[in-house]
Amino acid sequence: MGYRRIRVWRYKRHQLRVNHKRVYRIMKELGLLTRSKGGTASRKKQSGRIPVTGSNQHFQVDMTKIWCGSDGWGYLFAAIDAYDKEIVGYSFSRFCRTNELN
Repeated sequence: MGYRRIRVWRYKRHQLRVNHKRVYRIMKELGLLTRSKGGTASRKKQSGRIPVTGSNQHFQVDMTKIWCGSDGWGYLFAAIDAYDKEIVGYSFSRFCRTNELN
């Protein structure tokens, strides 16, 4: 157990409030500190690009919020072909709800 858990355990079991720095110092003097975990492993950076060699292989979606004057905001949802950037489908709605999309 680490010094933080020891401090909480001591309070719950004996109702003694002890500063965490004091618990740390005493545990260090007695050689009771646990080894801390190392940092997180670094992840390989990805470029974010998927190789696409032809049309209709990979699609992207986009949502755009559009001001429509007195009607308020409207939302345009578009499905785009990643190869030639052509819009293959779209939906326009006054509300941004998933159950209204087809």
